[in-house]
Amino acid sequence: MSISREQKMPGSPRSPQWLNCLPSGLGVFLAVSSNTRYQIINGLECVVEASPLAKKVPPVAMAFTVGVRFANNIYGGMQFVDWAKWSGVQ
Repeated sequence: MSISREQKMPGSPRSPQWLNCLPSGLGVFLAVSSNTRYQIINGLECVVEASPLAKKVPPVAMAFTVGVRFANNIYGGMQFVDWAKWSGVQ
């Protein structure tokens, strides 16, 4: 005797309520936080790459890009953990 996914056995645990709102909450987090941070980083990189120093010494622009993207990754991870705690996922 098999049970389809729609049928629930009596006394079986139900999925937590936060599973239903997780995708939409994550989408909002990514749209607001990640997209904003990416646009800021991209703008900073364009400014640095257009500078006279970066044109004379390209490793300066590359080092700036690596440093800023690394810091962005760390900060984004911290924001995600804070969001997960706030929303009750973690």
